[in-house]
Amino acid sequence: MTSDASTHSDRIALAAKASLICPFVVVLLALVTHWIPAELRMIGEVAAGAVAVIGLLCAVFALAQWRRSANASVAMQGGIGFVIGLVFVGIVLNDYLRTQREVQAQRGPAESARELGVSPQAQRLSEAVARFISKTTELEQRLVSAAQPLGASPVLDLTAVDSTEVLLARQSMVNDYLAASHALSNHLAQARGFLEAQMIERGSTPEEAGLNAGDFLQHIDPQFSTLRQLRELEYHYSQTLIQALDFLRQRWGAWTIQPQGTPIFETEELNLLYAAFLQRLDQLEAQDRELKQRLANP
Repeated sequence: MTSDASTHSDRIALAAKASLICPFVVVLLALVTHWIPAELRMIGEVAAGAVAVIGLLCAVFALAQWRRSANASVAMQGGIGFVIGLVFVGIVLNDYLRTQREVQAQRGPAESARELGVSPQAQRLSEAVARFISKTTELEQRLVSAAQPLGASPVLDLTAVDSTEVLLARQSMVNDYLAASHALSNHLAQARGFLEAQMIERGSTPEEAGLNAGDFLQHIDPQFSTLRQLRELEYHYSQTLIQALDFLRQRWGAWTIQPQGTPIFETEELNLLYAAFLQRLDQLEAQDRELKQRLANP
């Protein structure tokens, strides 16, 4: 049974990694279509779409299998959801570049649409988006690394808690996760400025960069907004965990551990106060599932 569980866990991790790689492949395919013969461009576009769909399916599989709960803490809670968003970016980017070629063909009737390829502006945008995805992935990996200790030692399972120092150590781990989540949230919030700076660095004027970055972000706004909502949700979830741990620490000696690892307090009032933390976590988990379902079923 342990071997089967380990194999299943490995499959989930492999699916998550595959969904993380796919957006880079989509962007790469979108870029190379500029350099391949016209008769092969459609093949490149179809291949990019297929890779995006494969990545999406891998992300949905990982998301469906890796459920978050108070016992599992915040391990992997934001990683898989954000990977789904990256795959959507890849899908929209491929569609956006194709649209740009069609518009350029209409504006240049003397030239064949087969000879135009990707416009310089669209190519600079795709390179800027690739850099944005790279930076996002770097921050997302930091988030996953900060979450791993929490998954290995469930925060609110008190079975192994024998001192307030253990509770403080768990608070510190959640704070590390919170810092990584905050860094990712800031990066997402500054997406437009990041894309504009990358495009200007590659030769766009500030006006072109602002127009193209704004237009692109408008294309992905539904998914991008959901991603930012997930980050906000993770913040509140982590804060609630910290508050629950602090509640336990400050009332050390006023509770005992039950066989299932949950505390029972000396008074009913304290039991109700602690139950309120668990209820809040349940509510946040329900919102988390709803947002991730929205990403998986746009």
